[in-house]
Amino acid sequence: MADPVIGATVQVVLDKLLSLTIEEARSLRNFNKDLEMLTENVSMIQAFIHDAERRQVENQSVEQWLKRLEKVAENAENVFDEFRNKDVAEIKEKILNMREDVVLCTIPIVGMGGLGKTAVAKKIFNDEAIEKHFEKRVWLCLPEMSETKSFLGQILESLTERKLEVQSRDIIVKKLRDALAGKKYLLVLDDLWRVDSTLWHEFMDTLRGINSSRGNCILVTTRTELVASTVAVGPYMLEKLAEDHCWSIFKQRAFLDEEVPEEIVSMENRIVEMCHGLLLAASLLGGLLRYKEKHEGQAILDRNPLVAGEDDNGENSLKKILKLSYDYLPSPHLKKCFAYFAMFPKDFEFEKDQLIQLWMAEGFLHSRQETTVMEDVGNKFFQLLLQNSLLQDVEFDEHNNIKFCKTHDFVHELAGDILRSKLFDRKGDHGEKLSQLRYFGWDSPSDQIDKINEPRNLYTLFWRSNYISEDMLLSFKFLRVLNLSSSGIKELSAKIDNLIYLRYLDLSNTETQALPNSIC
Repeated sequence: MADPVIGATVQVVLDKLLSLTIEEARSLRNFNKDLEMLTENVSMIQAFIHDAERRQVENQSVEQWLKRLEKVAENAENVFDEFRNKDVAEIKEKILNMREDVVLCTIPIVGMGGLGKTAVAKKIFNDEAIEKHFEKRVWLCLPEMSETKSFLGQILESLTERKLEVQSRDIIVKKLRDALAGKKYLLVLDDLWRVDSTLWHEFMDTLRGINSSRGNCILVTTRTELVASTVAVGPYMLEKLAEDHCWSIFKQRAFLDEEVPEEIVSMENRIVEMCHGLLLAASLLGGLLRYKEKHEGQAILDRNPLVAGEDDNGENSLKKILKLSYDYLPSPHLKKCFAYFAMFPKDFEFEKDQLIQLWMAEGFLHSRQETTVMEDVGNKFFQLLLQNSLLQDVEFDEHNNIKFCKTHDFVHELAGDILRSKLFDRKGDHGEKLSQLRYFGWDSPSDQIDKINEPRNLYTLFWRSNYISEDMLLSFKFLRVLNLSSSGIKELSAKIDNLIYLRYLDLSNTETQALPNSIC
């Protein structure tokens, strides 16, 4: 399959080239004629690329999409609430009414991806009665338990809200004992994929030794019954949504309180079958058709056979719907903003304003109107991703403005697939592609950065280690984004001004006391 990010990248470059050419060509005699020809050729190239990307799901040519004025997006998480209240209530009752002699119990929530496991766990975690019952609450997203020390370290970091320096297991255990002494706690392990039975029992024994108070609880969400049976007996199985619930979610996401067109109503059974009882699938389909003309929405569904086969457990259908949502994003610049989520780890909480600043620094935001403020473009892009259900867990500030958000695991996985050839991934087999790397993300392996054989091609560096050599840093001469947040960096090189293309520098949560005079 062709690299999905190539089309978006080429179109962004074409837009920039066209903009620059217009500025340069204004003084030329045949400007109008040449510009008309150039614009026509660029449009043809863009249409061809756009069609090539969508051919994977449509198998035919499609018309270019017109941009539409967008309304302020609603909090996508609220759509799910009424359909999972029964699950929340039952699990909450188990937690609050555990036997008095139990020191630490484990409750696994099991279900396929997209059913709403994390949404259920989040509602329990933030429930008022749960907050009063537990003096300490910790939320972790760690897909694999490979050794207990890292798990214990993550718990300590969450409790203290401080980055953990290199310490022995005994010191970590002692600090955890101090932090949890005599306190009842709830620990949520979200999206646990793999766990060794021996390590799990060692982990549980350690926690019981750290805090012998009764009534502590671990809530685990997982897609696999094997993990559930390893961590506890009698998991809570999350059921698929009823067909009428899927239809209700789809309608709310697609049409809000407006009347559903007859053309779409006639396709209710097919739409429900596409959703396969999954919350995320219903929400994504609704977001895909939001603000589309009735015939346009019907055409999307007609052109894309997304009905699951008999051997499909629902996740394949969900992935197809998610890919379709990406393919139908209205601009290549927005697609690049979406792929940027892969720069961060799963379950990462994005700060909206910071995310928009990063998009700006990367050059992803674009407007054909010279007077447009780029922050406004970024806000519009953010709203488009939100109303397409590609963002979730939205949090608001005291003025009811969106402040934080997250992405679903499946959304993060798609972003990673799109950016794979450009992002240094710890698990990737890059081989000859090392020269094509453009991004060094949050989880990129700092101990392998010297493998990048074309450092001048790197645009973005998220650095988490305590040290990076001056020569190494300055070799990234076209660097645009340098994020040193929460690293151990204590002082910046005075030669950092040699990075003349740098647009974004983040030193938050570091011990850096002052900036070099060269950039002050």
